[in-house]
Amino acid sequence: MVSLKLLKSFNLDQSSSPIGRLYDFSVDENGHIYIPDSALAHIKIYNSNGKLLQIFGQKGAGPGEFIDPTGIAISLDKIVIADIGQLKYIIFNRNFKELKRIFYLMSGHDFIIKDKFIIANEYYQDNDGKKYKGVLINIEDNSVKGLIQLKKRQNDP
Repeated sequence: MVSLKLLKSFNLDQSSSPIGRLYDFSVDENGHIYIPDSALAHIKIYNSNGKLLQIFGQKGAGPGEFIDPTGIAISLDKIVIADIGQLKYIIFNRNFKELKRIFYLMSGHDFIIKDKFIIANEYYQDNDGKKYKGVLINIEDNSVKGLIQLKKRQNDP
């Protein structure tokens, strides 16, 4: 049996900027909490006590802009935002300098970032018609590799 223990409880400071719509969050190695606010089209960053430190981004489709940011993943050197409004993963360095945009394959399913890869819970069909659940997206060259090949059902064409 697994036993869980609550280590800390706190509220996020929303006095100056309430959270509009929250789908995901990520925590960095310093305990900072990053929240993509889908309703307000920006990223809120809180310290480990819930104090608002910074708001990044605004509504739009240009550099540093979001339409509907719904997902986030953080590595030691990158921040990846899934903007379902633009159907893109937007990759930033840790200072929020935009590095690249990569089109989604299907939708904004759960994902993580590891080294130069986005590992996403996406449906994918390759050029040979093979279908996969899960993809490995190489950030450097935009190549995509399916992870788990789906078996063809008897009634499928």
